[in-house]
Amino acid sequence: ACAKGNDLGRAEDWRKRMMDEGILPNLKGEGKMIHAAAQSGDIDSAELYFDKMEQDVVGYSSVIDACAKAGDADRAEQWLLKAEEAGGALNVV
Repeated sequence: ACAKGNDLGRAEDWRKRMMDEGILPNLKGEGKMIHAAAQSGDIDSAELYFDKMEQDVVGYSSVIDACAKAGDADRAEQWLLKAEEAGGALNVV
């Protein structure tokens, strides 16, 4: 809900609360954090959460989406090259 609502801060608060209760984030949860960062155009946060999860095509696509929303084509291209080097065929986000 926080990702769809473009509210990265709230998503981070909920993630922290869960971790404080001993609930560890899973792949889907970290993916949602990348998506929330992407919706906010926050590339640094998207990269941070990407680094915490098992990298997959959805993660790469979401970080590239964050770069696009932030208007940073050069950084998007760097992530595209990283995805290609990792053998990922990207989806349209």
